[in-house]
Amino acid sequence: MTSFTISPTTVTVGTTLSATILGTAGSNPLSSASLLRTTDLTGSTGWTTVNGVSVTGSYVDVTLYDIPPVGTYLYGAHITDDTGVFGTEPSTIQVTVNPAPTITVFNATPSTVSGGATITYSVTLSAAAPTGGALISFNSSATNVIPNTSFSILGGATSGQTTVVAQNPASTTQVTITASYGSSSAQQTITVNPAATYSISGYVTLNGNGLAGVSMTLSGSANSSTTTNSPGYYIFNTLVGGVNYAVTPYLTGYNFSPPTQGFTGLNANQTASFTAALAYYSISGQVTLNGVGLPGVTVTLWQGESGSTTTDSSGNYSFGGLPGGLR
Repeated sequence: MTSFTISPTTVTVGTTLSATILGTAGSNPLSSASLLRTTDLTGSTGWTTVNGVSVTGSYVDVTLYDIPPVGTYLYGAHITDDTGVFGTEPSTIQVTVNPAPTITVFNATPSTVSGGATITYSVTLSAAAPTGGALISFNSSATNVIPNTSFSILGGATSGQTTVVAQNPASTTQVTITASYGSSSAQQTITVNPAATYSISGYVTLNGNGLAGVSMTLSGSANSSTTTNSPGYYIFNTLVGGVNYAVTPYLTGYNFSPPTQGFTGLNANQTASFTAALAYYSISGQVTLNGVGLPGVTVTLWQGESGSTTTDSSGNYSFGGLPGGLR
């Protein structure tokens, strides 16, 4: 055997070890390569094969893997030829596998919030997370106010953070959050107060008169819709304060000024009114005969608007100034 390496040599339980074995056959072809370990740090006894692979030919270059439990081990490698003769590694390698890390610090900030606010969870572990990461679970004593969530601290890292949004409670609520990983846990208590609520309302008018049937859409931190009544009035109630909203009107055949109105950090009842105007369009086209424009054809417009025109020398016609929403 010419080379035997293994890494890492100090790990957290759950981490995958990678062992590389290189070797050249003697007079007989090779047949297998094996990774072994023992808890006897003298290397005298207790060797167990933990992984192996069949090989052929006169040269071996393989990588074998192991996920050992907590403890301190010697690792070694064997190469076997097709007569069963072993070639032993030039040296053994000691590996220490530490217990899973525990949560040493858990912070939830801020500790007092209003509904709709973002809370940051920060977790520090006693040691590096294993190769696949450390999944931290956060369980809430009042999931209707602060939902359960989880996140992973990346393998090799000792800390991480995530965020969660508090819902708006009917009354002030004390919520206990338990952060858990493996057998360890830590708790924080968060006070969630009802957020102040406000309204956005207004009128949509056409030529100074209320316009009914306009679809009003609320977007941003909440999504909702309503329709203007006969005086053209609408209202969105109980909107959580401190966040952003926008209101947009729509009705087929009409344009609106302004097209939309936005509110940043809503902190009072607000008015958002709109002025409607009929949208005008045109209908145009060409009349052809054998692929050539046909002049002098009478084209009649009817139903929503009526009128007639005659195609020009190229067979083209157009009706302009047509109000939208008709057919």
